[in-house]
Amino acid sequence: METATAYPKARSICAQKDAKQFEKDLEILKALALEKGAASAFIVNAKDLPWLEKASGASLDADYDSTHWPLNYPNDSIRDAAAAFEKAIFFVVDTPPRAMDPGQGPIDDKTVRAACQKVYEITAAVEAAAFYMGYHLTLGFAHANCRAVFCPQEKRCWGKIKGRVCLHPYKARPSMAACGMDSKALAAACGLTSDSSGNWAAGIVFVD
Repeated sequence: METATAYPKARSICAQKDAKQFEKDLEILKALALEKGAASAFIVNAKDLPWLEKASGASLDADYDSTHWPLNYPNDSIRDAAAAFEKAIFFVVDTPPRAMDPGQGPIDDKTVRAACQKVYEITAAVEAAAFYMGYHLTLGFAHANCRAVFCPQEKRCWGKIKGRVCLHPYKARPSMAACGMDSKALAAACGLTSDSSGNWAAGIVFVD
Protein backbone atom coordinates (compact mmCIF):
# COMPACT_ATOMS: atom_id res chain seq x y z
CA MET A 1 0.00 0.00 0.00
CA GLU A 2 1.17 3.49 -0.78
CA THR A 3 2.22 5.41 2.32
CA ALA A 4 2.74 9.07 3.13
CA THR A 5 6.47 8.58 2.63
CA ALA A 6 5.67 8.40 -1.09
CA TYR A 7 5.31 12.22 -1.07
CA PRO A 8 8.87 13.63 -1.00
CA LYS A 9 7.67 17.02 -2.19
CA ALA A 10 4.76 19.20 -1.15
CA ARG A 11 1.63 18.72 -3.21
CA SER A 12 0.04 21.74 -4.88
CA ILE A 13 -3.06 23.06 -3.18
CA CYS A 14 -6.23 22.73 -5.26
CA ALA A 15 -9.01 25.29 -5.19
CA GLN A 16 -11.55 22.52 -4.62
CA LYS A 17 -11.07 19.36 -2.62
CA ASP A 18 -11.08 16.17 -4.64
CA ALA A 19 -13.37 13.80 -2.70
CA LYS A 20 -11.82 10.64 -4.14
CA GLN A 21 -8.28 11.86 -3.48
CA PHE A 22 -9.28 12.87 0.05
CA GLU A 23 -10.62 9.39 0.72
CA LYS A 24 -7.41 7.87 -0.61
CA ASP A 25 -5.26 10.24 1.45
CA LEU A 26 -7.14 9.35 4.64
CA GLU A 27 -6.35 5.69 4.05
CA ILE A 28 -2.68 6.60 3.55
CA LEU A 29 -2.63 8.58 6.81
CA LYS A 30 -4.32 5.73 8.64
CA ALA A 31 -1.69 3.33 7.27
CA LEU A 32 1.04 5.76 8.36
CA ALA A 33 -0.26 5.77 11.95
CA LEU A 34 -0.06 1.98 11.97
CA GLU A 35 3.36 2.05 10.32
CA LYS A 36 4.63 4.39 13.05
CA GLY A 37 3.52 2.13 15.88
CA ALA A 38 -0.22 2.46 16.49
CA ALA A 39 -1.94 -0.76 17.56
CA SER A 40 -5.16 0.30 15.81
CA ALA A 41 -6.17 3.26 13.66
CA PHE A 42 -9.52 4.47 12.34
CA ILE A 43 -10.98 7.10 10.04
CA VAL A 44 -13.76 8.83 11.96
CA ASN A 45 -16.26 11.60 11.29
CA ALA A 46 -15.09 14.70 13.13
CA LYS A 47 -18.64 15.86 13.83
CA ASP A 48 -19.45 12.57 15.58
CA LEU A 49 -16.66 12.94 18.15
CA PRO A 50 -17.97 12.32 21.69
CA TRP A 51 -17.18 14.95 24.31
CA LEU A 52 -16.84 14.88 28.07
CA GLU A 53 -19.62 17.16 29.26
CA LYS A 54 -18.15 17.27 32.76
CA ALA A 55 -14.49 16.97 31.85
CA SER A 56 -12.00 17.26 34.67
CA GLY A 57 -8.33 17.71 33.96
CA ALA A 58 -7.43 17.81 37.62
CA SER A 59 -3.97 16.47 38.28
CA LEU A 60 -3.43 13.37 40.38
CA ASP A 61 -0.91 15.50 42.26
CA ALA A 62 -2.21 18.79 43.65
CA ASP A 63 1.26 20.32 43.34
CA TYR A 64 1.65 19.34 39.71
CA ASP A 65 0.97 22.45 37.64
CA SER A 66 -0.59 21.35 34.35
CA THR A 67 -0.03 23.55 31.32
CA HIS A 68 -3.12 22.09 29.61
CA TRP A 69 -5.82 22.45 32.23
CA PRO A 70 -8.01 24.25 32.69
CA LEU A 71 -8.31 25.54 29.16
CA ASN A 72 -10.05 28.87 28.80
CA TYR A 73 -10.55 30.17 25.28
CA PRO A 74 -13.22 32.89 25.39
CA ASN A 75 -12.95 33.56 21.65
CA ASP A 76 -12.02 30.13 20.32
CA SER A 77 -13.79 26.87 21.10
CA ILE A 78 -11.83 23.65 20.54
CA ARG A 79 -15.15 21.84 20.17
CA ASP A 80 -16.25 24.23 17.43
CA ALA A 81 -12.83 24.02 15.78
CA ALA A 82 -12.97 20.22 15.70
CA ALA A 83 -16.50 20.29 14.29
CA ALA A 84 -15.26 22.43 11.40
CA PHE A 85 -13.31 19.43 10.11
CA GLU A 86 -14.80 16.61 8.07
CA LYS A 87 -12.65 13.64 9.09
CA ALA A 88 -10.02 12.61 11.62
CA ILE A 89 -7.50 9.83 12.10
CA PHE A 90 -8.02 8.28 15.53
CA PHE A 91 -5.45 5.79 16.80
CA VAL A 92 -4.37 3.97 19.93
CA VAL A 93 -1.03 2.72 21.26
CA ASP A 94 -0.94 -0.22 23.67
CA THR A 95 0.19 0.37 27.25
CA PRO A 96 1.17 -2.24 29.84
CA PRO A 97 -1.63 -4.40 31.33
CA ARG A 98 -3.23 -2.88 34.44
CA ALA A 99 -1.40 0.41 33.86
CA MET A 100 -3.24 3.38 35.31
CA ASP A 101 -4.10 6.36 33.12
CA PRO A 102 -1.92 9.24 34.40
CA GLY A 103 -4.51 11.83 33.49
CA GLN A 104 -2.78 15.22 33.47
CA GLY A 105 -0.39 14.35 36.29
CA PRO A 106 3.10 12.82 36.55
CA ILE A 107 3.88 9.50 34.85
CA ASP A 108 5.88 7.23 37.12
CA ASP A 109 5.82 4.15 34.89
CA LYS A 110 8.51 4.47 32.20
CA THR A 111 6.69 2.08 29.86
CA VAL A 112 3.53 4.17 30.11
CA ARG A 113 5.57 7.30 29.42
CA ALA A 114 7.11 5.61 26.37
CA ALA A 115 3.65 4.66 25.08
CA CYS A 116 2.41 8.23 25.55
CA GLN A 117 5.52 9.56 23.79
CA LYS A 118 4.76 7.23 20.89
CA VAL A 119 1.30 8.81 20.64
CA TYR A 120 2.89 12.26 20.34
CA GLU A 121 5.32 11.01 17.69
CA ILE A 122 2.54 9.46 15.62
CA THR A 123 0.41 12.60 15.95
CA ALA A 124 3.29 14.76 14.67
CA ALA A 125 4.04 12.33 11.82
CA VAL A 126 0.43 12.21 10.62
CA GLU A 127 0.12 16.00 10.88
CA ALA A 128 3.30 16.49 8.83
CA ALA A 129 2.26 14.00 6.15
CA ALA A 130 -1.17 15.61 5.84
CA PHE A 131 0.47 19.04 5.53
CA TYR A 132 2.60 17.93 2.60
CA MET A 133 -0.46 16.38 1.00
CA GLY A 134 -1.97 19.87 0.93
CA TYR A 135 -4.09 19.74 4.09
CA HIS A 136 -2.59 22.70 5.90
CA LEU A 137 -5.16 22.99 8.70
CA THR A 138 -4.55 19.67 10.43
CA LEU A 139 -5.15 19.66 14.17
CA GLY A 140 -3.57 17.01 16.40
CA PHE A 141 -4.12 15.96 20.02
CA ALA A 142 -2.24 13.36 22.05
CA HIS A 143 -2.45 11.59 25.42
CA ALA A 144 -1.44 12.81 28.90
CA ASN A 145 0.27 16.07 29.79
CA CYS A 146 3.18 16.78 27.44
CA ARG A 147 5.28 18.06 30.34
CA ALA A 148 4.96 14.67 32.07
CA VAL A 149 5.94 12.94 28.83
CA PHE A 150 8.84 15.07 27.59
CA CYS A 151 9.98 17.16 30.57
CA PRO A 152 9.41 15.17 33.78
CA GLN A 153 12.62 16.58 35.24
CA GLU A 154 11.48 20.20 34.85
CA LYS A 155 9.82 21.89 37.84
CA ARG A 156 7.72 24.08 35.55
CA CYS A 157 6.57 24.04 31.95
CA TRP A 158 8.96 26.28 30.02
CA GLY A 159 6.10 27.42 27.81
CA LYS A 160 4.54 29.10 30.85
CA ILE A 161 7.68 30.98 31.87
CA LYS A 162 8.01 34.53 30.55
CA GLY A 163 10.85 34.76 28.06
CA ARG A 164 11.09 30.99 27.62
CA VAL A 165 9.67 28.71 24.94
CA CYS A 166 8.52 25.09 24.75
CA LEU A 167 11.43 22.63 24.73
CA HIS A 168 9.63 20.32 22.29
CA PRO A 169 7.50 22.57 20.04
CA TYR A 170 7.36 20.08 17.17
CA LYS A 171 6.15 17.20 19.33
CA ALA A 172 4.16 18.68 22.22
CA ARG A 173 0.38 18.74 21.77
CA PRO A 174 -2.62 19.20 24.07
CA SER A 175 -4.13 15.93 25.22
CA MET A 176 -7.56 14.75 24.07
CA ALA A 177 -8.85 14.53 27.64
CA ALA A 178 -7.59 17.99 28.64
CA CYS A 179 -9.56 19.43 25.72
CA GLY A 180 -12.71 17.54 26.67
CA MET A 181 -12.61 14.74 24.08
CA ASP A 182 -13.92 11.37 25.23
CA SER A 183 -11.34 8.97 23.82
CA LYS A 184 -12.85 5.97 25.63
CA ALA A 185 -16.28 6.53 24.08
CA LEU A 186 -14.71 7.08 20.67
CA ALA A 187 -12.68 3.87 21.02
CA ALA A 188 -15.85 1.98 21.96
CA ALA A 189 -17.62 3.39 18.90
CA CYS A 190 -14.71 2.08 16.81
CA GLY A 191 -15.14 -1.38 18.30
CA LEU A 192 -12.38 -1.24 20.92
CA THR A 193 -13.13 -2.23 24.49
CA SER A 194 -10.98 -2.81 27.55
CA ASP A 195 -11.63 -6.53 27.14
CA SER A 196 -10.56 -6.69 23.49
CA SER A 197 -7.71 -4.19 23.39
CA GLY A 198 -6.31 -4.07 26.91
CA ASN A 199 -4.96 -0.71 28.04
CA TRP A 200 -4.06 1.99 25.56
CA ALA A 201 -3.22 5.64 25.04
CA ALA A 202 -5.04 7.50 22.26
CA GLY A 203 -4.37 10.31 19.81
CA ILE A 204 -6.30 12.02 17.04
CA VAL A 205 -5.51 14.20 14.04
CA PHE A 206 -8.25 16.22 12.34
CA VAL A 207 -7.84 16.58 8.57
CA ASP A 208 -9.70 18.67 6.00
